Amino acid sequence: MSLVGLPTELIEEILSFSWASSLSIDERITLTTSATLINSTWRAIYLRVSSRDVYIPCPSFAEYFLRTLESQCIPNRLCGCLTIQIINETRTAPVEMEMPMERALASLLYRLYDPSTPFVPNLRRVVVQYYNTGFDGIFDN
Repeated sequence: MSLVGLPTELIEEILSFSWASSLSIDERITLTTSATLINSTWRAIYLRVSSRDVYIPCPSFAEYFLRTLESQCIPNRLCGCLTIQIINETRTAPVEMEMPMERALASLLYRLYDPSTPFVPNLRRVVVQYYNTGFDGIFDN
């Protein structure tokens, strides 16, 4: 049996299990890019699974998510949890300078909680995960 011939229920189980696993940022990006390229069935199921618990691993995904919300499609109705993952790489610039993910986080929060644009009515939890950041650094960002 080929990957294309799998029952849709099994594809959904595979993607749901994979998406809920503790993946690194690079692994999540790889899953996202590869699951959407298999065929239209995998892409449709992936969009439904990934829209329930949205992960934002990089600024381009934040921009994509905001464009998706504006188009009034699946994530608006399904998204219950939004997780933003921020990696604090070795900074050569002063701490006061905003990094791309911090700008993406600020933009997301502003757009999600703007009363004039009621996006994501089922959103119940926003999680910000910092990697390689000391406790004091969280409040600087």
